[in-house]
Amino acid sequence: MPAPPADSLVISFFQATGQSGFMAFVKISEIVSALLIIIPKFRNWGLIILGPIIVNIIAFNVFIAAGAAIFQPPVIITSILFLVVLWFRRNDFLGLTHNNEVRDK
Repeated sequence: MPAPPADSLVISFFQATGQSGFMAFVKISEIVSALLIIIPKFRNWGLIILGPIIVNIIAFNVFIAAGAAIFQPPVIITSILFLVVLWFRRNDFLGLTHNNEVRDK
């Protein structure tokens, strides 16, 4: 993949987020969520942290990278794996959208 032009939105985005420290926060969040996902007791917390990060990766590829990067394998694989894990753990998250009576049935 060729490097983006110096005046592109991608370069501007990474300059702004890199200088502000936002990317450091994202990296720390990714590491913490990965560690939480490894520990079965805290797996749901890891998924809750990781969800917005994956949505932001997809949004970056759709809106800032002009859609060209959305079909790259890492974006697709990460999104599919997250959705698969979320699907199999869906009963654990019913309390977020329903009352506990529905979950207990």
